[in-house]
Amino acid sequence: MINNLYNIGKTALQNAQVSVNNASNNIANADTTGYQRTSVVYESSSSISALGLTLGTGADVTAIQSEWNKFVETQYLDALADLAAQTSA
Repeated sequence: MINNLYNIGKTALQNAQVSVNNASNNIANADTTGYQRTSVVYESSSSISALGLTLGTGADVTAIQSEWNKFVETQYLDALADLAAQTSA
């Protein structure tokens, strides 16, 4: 039981470190042209049964995904296509 508590704490600290590193990366690249902000994705870990109780075991980092706005991406691609059409004449 103590080992399970230790592992939950250890995993929580590791997850926090991943989040801090991700936030730091986002801040460092905020002015970089073409950079897309990223976010950390978590998923609940499996639960365990102890003394007739079901206990959660925290969460795991499953991915770091890029955040993008579909509307802005569509506008960018349309403008790029218009520019290509005008310069190819």
